[in-house]
Amino acid sequence: MSMDVPVLVIEDDDDVRELIAERLRAVGYQVECAASGEEGVAKARVEVPRLVILDILLPGIDGWEALHQIRSGRPPGSVAAMVVSIVDADHPPAPVDAYIVKPFRSSQIVDKVAELIGPPRSEVMT
Repeated sequence: MSMDVPVLVIEDDDDVRELIAERLRAVGYQVECAASGEEGVAKARVEVPRLVILDILLPGIDGWEALHQIRSGRPPGSVAAMVVSIVDADHPPAPVDAYIVKPFRSSQIVDKVAELIGPPRSEVMT
């Protein structure tokens, strides 16, 4: 299995999206970004991510629908999901592997990504 594990960040807030992406790239993860649910679904059709980090409140289709479409037709557990949202859902309508409520510390994101999909390639090789 390739250690270049793609992470897809779906977040409509430019600053939050770039913060998450830059922090993950800085430690060695391969990251793609999308600003809407539809864009995220389209990118996931081109390259299936190992992990989707997404907000729930997105323009167009919401995060739950985007996650459903990304996972549709794929084996259960093949795409991990981490929600990062201001919405605090005690009982999310879709299974997720992690749920972080905004505001957050970037270290929370990095630590949870490593827990869910393993360390980035650069750490594996050292």
